[in-house]
Amino acid sequence: MFIKKKLSAIFIVMVLLFSITAEAGAISRSLQEEKTIMEGVDYKRIQTLTDSGWQDIHIITADISKPHLAFEVLSDPRGASYLLNTLEMAKNADAVAAINADFFAAKRGQAGRGSAVGMEMINSELISTPSVDEDMNVLYQLKGGEELFLNSFEFDITITAPNGETEKLRHINKYDDLVGICMYTPEWGEYSLGSGNGIVELVVEDGKVTEKLWEHEPAKIPENGYVLASNVTKNDFIDVNFNWGDEVKIDIKSTPDFEQIENAVSGGGVLVSEGEAQTVFSHNIAGLNPRSAIGIDKSGKIVTLVAVDGRRTGAAGMTQTELAKFMQSLGCYYALNFDGGGSTLLTAKTDSGHEVMNKPSDNYKRPVINSVGIITSVPLGNTNSIKLDAEDKVFSGHSVEIKAFGYDEYLRMTEEIEPDKMTYEIKEGSGTIEGNTFYADGSGEVVISGRCGQWENTIKINVLENIHRLKFNKRDITLSPGEKFVLELTGYDENGYSAKVRPQEVEISVSGEGNIDGNVFTAKNSGALIKATCDKVSAFASVCVGDSEILNIPDDIKLQDKSNIASEKNSDDSFSFTVFGNIAKPKTLFDVYAVNRAAYAMKSSGDMHSVLGNVDTELMKSLMENSFSSKEYSFFSHKKSAFLTVKNSSGGIYASDKSQWESIENDIERVISGNFFVFLDDISLSTVSAEKKILMEILSDASKRGINVYVFGAGENNGSFIEDGVRYIEVAGLPSDIGIDDGDSSIFDVEYFVVTVNANEVTYVTEKIIQRK
Repeated sequence: MFIKKKLSAIFIVMVLLFSITAEAGAISRSLQEEKTIMEGVDYKRIQTLTDSGWQDIHIITADISKPHLAFEVLSDPRGASYLLNTLEMAKNADAVAAINADFFAAKRGQAGRGSAVGMEMINSELISTPSVDEDMNVLYQLKGGEELFLNSFEFDITITAPNGETEKLRHINKYDDLVGICMYTPEWGEYSLGSGNGIVELVVEDGKVTEKLWEHEPAKIPENGYVLASNVTKNDFIDVNFNWGDEVKIDIKSTPDFEQIENAVSGGGVLVSEGEAQTVFSHNIAGLNPRSAIGIDKSGKIVTLVAVDGRRTGAAGMTQTELAKFMQSLGCYYALNFDGGGSTLLTAKTDSGHEVMNKPSDNYKRPVINSVGIITSVPLGNTNSIKLDAEDKVFSGHSVEIKAFGYDEYLRMTEEIEPDKMTYEIKEGSGTIEGNTFYADGSGEVVISGRCGQWENTIKINVLENIHRLKFNKRDITLSPGEKFVLELTGYDENGYSAKVRPQEVEISVSGEGNIDGNVFTAKNSGALIKATCDKVSAFASVCVGDSEILNIPDDIKLQDKSNIASEKNSDDSFSFTVFGNIAKPKTLFDVYAVNRAAYAMKSSGDMHSVLGNVDTELMKSLMENSFSSKEYSFFSHKKSAFLTVKNSSGGIYASDKSQWESIENDIERVISGNFFVFLDDISLSTVSAEKKILMEILSDASKRGINVYVFGAGENNGSFIEDGVRYIEVAGLPSDIGIDDGDSSIFDVEYFVVTVNANEVTYVTEKIIQRK
């Protein structure tokens, strides 16, 4: 009949902060995004490394003591036996925020139907009693009160027949095997379960039996009554003691008293009690899993909703013990574990409407039995303040559009203000403004104020100097005939700091079929190559249309890196080192020749040697003294320059060796001046976006301290780029199919890098391992 689900397992600021979990000794930095949903409701996303791996955590905090906010239990309006995903529940209630709540039993063979494992009350109506088979904990709110409480409930429900005989009622509104008597009220849905296979149903209206049903289709549940059901082979009380017209007496008692309660919802184990993180739980969902939880502060009026993503790269999920400690770290005095796994879903009503804030592990919004929501009683008001929004960086000689948005007194967006209603003024810095467009000139920070009537707001924009590198955000585009695609470009200055570049402000040309209108490309019947040029730099993107031939994308044309020049050692403190990739164990005689030729060339060009990627370290050491790879973590110095080797060949730093991160942070902090060289087996750094971003920010911070930072990593091609002050150098090395013939794998085209260090001046060039005669 049914199967029980097991109790198992936009203002955004990017900042770096200390780790927020007690056990997160692996790393002291996290990525955090923050925004206010409305006054009294705030959202936060934290991506951090804990002892269990990378976590992606979403938090909403709400102060329900504020008159405009309230706590509610949400469910499917069709009834307590229907499942609906949390986003739809939030939309139905127009909730400011919501998260999935109770565990549930899903009805076998009937999609979209189920029942709560625990207790549920909505607007003082008892929707569902707790399962007698589970010791569920309940979060509840008293009638007329604001604060929330956490407790377990015990129900004692008695049925009395006209002859004075009594029996206990097992459940209200649950799918059940009916070994005892269950009651189904109008809150359940329109119809009962139906009788058959030994099940008898009594339809009770105005306290009297109006129908006694055997082998009957589901009965319509009366608005002013209910249906009683049981399997007479297990419990024959209602069959033996009741007939048509008999009076039915139901006495419901509970501790605490349910009649004093406004809203209630159940969860699993208590995570935090009286400010203490728990380690023993009434329900322990073992393992690392996506998690949903709710917490309250000591007053019971600050509500914290938490969704921990899991089961994907960059989101390991938490154990229940880790979740308990995390909820405690957020300041929760009490916290309750909700249904997690594929059910975990957190929503918020942002400026864009109702959004799913996390990434459900099953890649879809699972229908659930109920959710909890933060509701506002205040309709959207009139504009009370304005905020300006624009890209925070722009290149000199280019422009950026400024938008203005109105917000009501509760910080909800009311409108996008028409440009002709705004007046803009440059308060600091240089440039001009036409309409709502700022045209940059010079460099440095510019402060712009915008005014609409009595409201004013300011915004800061950093103006970068010349573009040294240009790239399309998407280089390989696949379209259907007639389909449109919005082109996006990013420019980089001499030090690798970036800003968006409007395609309308550079020269765009198309080879092949297709049209360009501003920043929109429209495909025709075959492919095209798009070229964007700004001064001496160009970027390329290819468009494949249908089954048309895929075009090769040329390398982008950029200004030469000032450090990419040949130089000689000029003092006793000077030194040089070489970097190469992929010296694997030779398989053929030609492989032996190629490896030895590479080693010979490198030894003649440098004092030290690094080989990255697919490396036979024993072979490497036998061929070259003073050589090192990234197969092991190491940190060392040589003539006032620091060297760091990091393992990342298994998809990232943590994935390759859990112990590395703490050492990385400590060692980088030790570099206070001079040059810093980092070596990895994979130039892509990490498949975990948060790990990659944190590493790049740490290295960028070092460059801002005046340190020359170079990152070398194995890849498919030799190349280099600068980003946020750091040079990233991709090292190809020996192809696996190395040969003597011309082509991509010709030995005559294989190169290595030579890096020369003269005090704080670092230069690099590529050299061939063998010269063509």
